[in-house]
Amino acid sequence: MGRNRRALSQREVDAVTKTGLTWADDNLYVQRRDDGTRSWVFRYERDGRVRSLGLGALARVSLEKARKLAGAHRVTVWDGGDPVADKKVAKQQARAQVTSAAPTFERVAKEYIATREASHKSPEAQRQWPSSLRDHVHPIFGRKPVDQVGLDDVHRALSPIWTSMYPTAKKVRGRIAAVLDYAAAKGWRPDDNPARSPGPLDALLPPSRHREKHHASVPYQDLPAVVAKLRRLDSISAKCLLLVILTGVRSGEARLAEWSEFDLDGGLWTIPTEHTKTSQEHRVPLSAQAMELLRSIPRKGKLVFPNPKTKAALSYNALMEVQKSLRKATTVHGYRATLSTWAREQTSYSEEVIEWCLAHGTVKVTAAYARTTRLDERRPLMQEYADYAYALS
Repeated sequence: MGRNRRALSQREVDAVTKTGLTWADDNLYVQRRDDGTRSWVFRYERDGRVRSLGLGALARVSLEKARKLAGAHRVTVWDGGDPVADKKVAKQQARAQVTSAAPTFERVAKEYIATREASHKSPEAQRQWPSSLRDHVHPIFGRKPVDQVGLDDVHRALSPIWTSMYPTAKKVRGRIAAVLDYAAAKGWRPDDNPARSPGPLDALLPPSRHREKHHASVPYQDLPAVVAKLRRLDSISAKCLLLVILTGVRSGEARLAEWSEFDLDGGLWTIPTEHTKTSQEHRVPLSAQAMELLRSIPRKGKLVFPNPKTKAALSYNALMEVQKSLRKATTVHGYRATLSTWAREQTSYSEEVIEWCLAHGTVKVTAAYARTTRLDERRPLMQEYADYAYALS
């Protein structure tokens, strides 16, 4: 239906005044009643009959959300399902919910997210959990008792985004699985997680053509020129980016850094577990250039690199804006690859020492962690790298 027609824009939807049904997109219509109220309707054919399913009022459901809902229902129809019949079943289940002690999936998800707020490495990660479930899961089975969430429910939620938004879909699948595991641990459902990977869901979802992309990096041969240009900038974001380059840390570790983590007399930065990706304390030897940089920054609070306006930690985008001005089509995270490649091609340091510089999870962590991080060998490596980076300064 409507495959050769152009879908309506938000402005055109807002301008609909005709009473009755107005086509907006594939299977999606605006219904205007005589009293002027307008709502979304999903229309489809089943057993030779046209059926209609209400998706909510225009005042409460945006065009973008209506399209997502219509897309999810369209997948159900393609799979032989019947959204109207499913809605009737859902209502019956809701009436019968008084006989079940299990809370809804949405309620369990909210409780689970609250238990892990402190473990998030960044505000972005903390926001992504509830927003991804709200956008892709709750409209499909959020109100369903958690003990009744099955393989078909998870499949219906992931199908619309599995190929078009694979990285997001993969994360959503993991989050659904985590919530269901939590529900099982609380005794609200059996331990038969339909979202678990690997599992039966893999047979229903199409193979993904997504290929992981490496972070675009500055070639180490160009690093001195980039650093010379960066040192001419005086913003707090530029200084934070320079510390990222000189230390090889992840950007979040620098953006969240506090003065209490630094021993400038001893030339050491101890990154606490709550700021590292590996959840292991990471000790970073500081080059003379890194210590000079840190001493040049006024101390105006506990954060080393506060946002000048909000006083909160800098965002990743703040560093990316600086990076774009230096070298387009490269990333902040890519400087870790720059360090790694330089160390492997231009020095004789061992693979293990280089990996410890990057705090990679591939390095085996033992009970004697603090004594096996090869700190004494990493210190001259990082000084040589800083000298190389400052070669044109």
